[in-house]
Amino acid sequence: MSQFPYLSVLTFLPLIAALALIFVPAEKKNAIRYTALGVVIIQVLITVVMWMNFNFSLAGINDINGYQFIEKFDWIVLTGIPLIGTFKIEYFLGLDGLSMPMVILSSIIAFIAVISSWNIEDSTHKPNSSKGYFILLMILNTGTLGVFLALDFSCSIFSGNLFCFRCTSLSEFGVDQEENMLPSSFLSIHLPVQS
Repeated sequence: MSQFPYLSVLTFLPLIAALALIFVPAEKKNAIRYTALGVVIIQVLITVVMWMNFNFSLAGINDINGYQFIEKFDWIVLTGIPLIGTFKIEYFLGLDGLSMPMVILSSIIAFIAVISSWNIEDSTHKPNSSKGYFILLMILNTGTLGVFLALDFSCSIFSGNLFCFRCTSLSEFGVDQEENMLPSSFLSIHLPVQS
């Protein structure tokens, strides 16, 4: 078991940045961009440290000893429930041989996404749109890493829903307001608005 909570920091640092960016004025585009860039650089560095400390001989998924950088504690425990007995949800993150390359790729792709979105206002023709975009990108980053690191089913479901919702929100970003389009669901289907 690792002393430093690498996986929690890796997963929740973008979410903390997204919450912090809410309070930054939209006119401060460079502060927003550099915050997002700083977060993904820290993620890439943490990923490199984890990769250097990863024991590839324990990369199996057949038992708990095959996972590395494990972070586990009881999150929600309800006892005395009729017909069920005890209901328990754990905060359980870990890394195995399959998720390690996915985490590396996700960190690199997040870095590339921030760099390639540096001038997002130029492509959307919406002034001050970078704030919302980078907030959604940071939340998407949290969901992506959570999917690969969560070992508890309920944490995996939460991360997966967060991932899908943020993908939908980012796909809506390029739609101009003049088109009178309304997002209908997670599927990003556009319905015309009746005036």
